[in-house]
Amino acid sequence: MTSSVTGSRSERLTVKTFSGGLNNVSDISTLDDEELHRLINFELDTNGSLVSRPPITRLSNPPVTDEKMDILGFYTDPNQISYAVIPCDGDTYLYNLDTNTYTTAIASFEATGCAQWGGRLYLCAATQSGGYWDGSTFTSLSTGPNPMPRGEQIVLYKSRLFMISLEPGQERGRIHFSNITTIGPAPTSINDWEPDNFFDVSKGDGQFITKLLGASNELFIFRTKSTYYFKYQIRPLDGQLDLLDNTVGADNKYSVAEYEFSYLVLNNGRLYRFVSYQFYPLNDTSKLTFEITKALSSVSIRSALTVFGRRAI
Repeated sequence: MTSSVTGSRSERLTVKTFSGGLNNVSDISTLDDEELHRLINFELDTNGSLVSRPPITRLSNPPVTDEKMDILGFYTDPNQISYAVIPCDGDTYLYNLDTNTYTTAIASFEATGCAQWGGRLYLCAATQSGGYWDGSTFTSLSTGPNPMPRGEQIVLYKSRLFMISLEPGQERGRIHFSNITTIGPAPTSINDWEPDNFFDVSKGDGQFITKLLGASNELFIFRTKSTYYFKYQIRPLDGQLDLLDNTVGADNKYSVAEYEFSYLVLNNGRLYRFVSYQFYPLNDTSKLTFEITKALSSVSIRSALTVFGRRAI
């Protein structure tokens, strides 16, 4: 199918649909007529036609000018106001999604992960014990008989918190977990992290845990080039850790995104759809590869993935 465009000088330009998609691997002289080698500021519609991409709008600058920032997750306070959780320059900020303003700063605490439970925002950190924010006050969990270890990427699974260890010597190969909050003659609390509450994931084999994902029935553990899942009935120490795939993992914590009833995963130059314990490749590497277009010295995140509408970006 073709369409014609007539300019002011009545010069006719015939534009074909590009249903063949992108092909940045083959020599440009061998591309099919319906393939594209580069596509800048345009998108392919479902029928292969070109459409202009949506604009990119800056919502806000970092809370500290010219400093790096991250978005760890989201928190809804007791007043049902939603915030993005953003560490920057040694502090952690809450960014109001309605007013596009930074409203709170947890001073001298740069978080590396967050999860919400019981109306509280639980935070972990790389250089100190974590704690929780209750909407007005930050409480450190650095004291008591069972302080919170150092770690990153904290997730909630079966009313417990699970976290990648950053304790010395653990090399991102250990996962700590909290107690569960109970009542009775011997109550326990989610704020307690007993020293024996951990399990290792093939630690020391040269791979590292890159992403934790808490699903309804299991905890998915993505590593550099492999993926495991963990599940338990009553006690995590009696749980089952199984290898799901020994070749596919996730590049980093930014390389997994939820999509409808599945997940999209970016690993080693390939995009996968992860559903029902299986990885299904989405890009044909003989036609499409993902490239770093800037000098490596200026890139701090080599790969990242998100979903916008029905598109992976």
